[in-house]
Amino acid sequence: MMTDNYLKIRRVYRLTGKVKLAIDFHDIPYYGKDKDVFIVRGKEKSGTNKFYRIISIDIVEKGKRFTLAVIPMNTLKSKKKVVEDLVNQLKGIVKIDCILMDRGFQSIEVYKSMWKMKKNWVTPVKKSAKIIKIMDECVKAEIWKTLYRLQCNRNYIDVKLLIYPTKGGDLIGFFTNMDVEPEWIARTYPERWGIETGYRVKKEFRAKTCSTSFTVRLFFILMSVILYNFWVSLNVESNILGEKTLTVRIIRTIFRKIIELNIT
Repeated sequence: MMTDNYLKIRRVYRLTGKVKLAIDFHDIPYYGKDKDVFIVRGKEKSGTNKFYRIISIDIVEKGKRFTLAVIPMNTLKSKKKVVEDLVNQLKGIVKIDCILMDRGFQSIEVYKSMWKMKKNWVTPVKKSAKIIKIMDECVKAEIWKTLYRLQCNRNYIDVKLLIYPTKGGDLIGFFTNMDVEPEWIARTYPERWGIETGYRVKKEFRAKTCSTSFTVRLFFILMSVILYNFWVSLNVESNILGEKTLTVRIIRTIFRKIIELNIT
């Protein structure tokens, strides 16, 4: 019986086939001096506009959510470079179906990098007057897919613009390099919210500190990722064995007791 259960668990953990991934930034408020290259500025939140920023890549398919890699951002590293670093870390680990990104990754350089790495990707469009006009004209002509040129000076790239009408009458646009239908994009893209849910859970695992040391704060960030993955793995196993789902609070309590035992 135990052997059968063990084999079931192994089958779940083996990521056969291609998986959908999401890449996203996560800002952690910082209240100290901002001389460190790892302190970035952004929209004010929680009483500050200074943050430690991490970027992660996660499996976001239901039942397979897992954080695969995390990189701290700094003011010297471009978005294109950090995306490349994340994707390159996954070589030999998973086969990528597509990468879902938010509007913050709408960039000629990021898209060119994806082409170079031969990866499929999707981002919602940033709605400008030009984009809105093109989408309206396409819908009137009952055209739901068209080519669009993103251009900045002499730098440009041609991408596919897919248009999806919502039930409320709004139009949602997506940029992609895939030959798919708008309905597929509209059905698939919401899976990206799995990475947002993961960030909320990781926050519950992250230890609080008053330290302004980047090393200390990064350690706590990475530890929260490890605990999150551990929590996900345990619950996958629990579901297979028909046992009770473990809450974040239970894992935090177990981990704290392990630390206390080792200290004493």
